[in-house]
This record gives sequence, C-alpha cells and structure tokens, in this order.
Amino acid sequence: MSTDPEAVHRDIDRTREALGSTIDELVDRVVETAHPKNVAKRAAASLQEKVQTPTGMAAAGGVAGLIVAMIALRVRNGRR
Repeated sequence: MSTDPEAVHRDIDRTREALGSTIDELVDRVVETAHPKNVAKRAAASLQEKVQTPTGMAAAGGVAGLIVAMIALRVRNGRR
C-alpha cells in the first residue's frame, strides 16, 4: 500500500467506482425480480406446472366441482 496521498486518493476513487457499479447491478437484479409483473408471471407459471400434475388436476377438479355446487345451490335457493 502506498503512502503517497495522490495514490491513495486514486485507489479510493477506483474502489468507489467499482463499488458503485456493483451496487447498480444488484439494484437492477432486485428491481427486475421484485417487479409486480414478474412476480405475477412466476406465480402463474408455478401454478400451471402444479395443475398439470395428477394431484393438481384432481385439486382443480375438486375446486371446480365446489364452485358448480355453490352456483347450483344459489340458483335453486334464489328460485324459491
């Protein structure tokens, strides 16, 4: 390490620039990952993968059946 004040200042400036670039890259990654559109896309993709499994298909069928039953009950009770 140099004791020359100018060399120390140059080293500090180089380090500051490198650190600034690293921080900018990290911010870009976080913003891209946390953006609501990207979060929604990942959630939709994950859900699609899960529904395509046999267990997921059974669960989706069960939910669809419940919805149909609830609608049928509302229609039936509303006509009385």
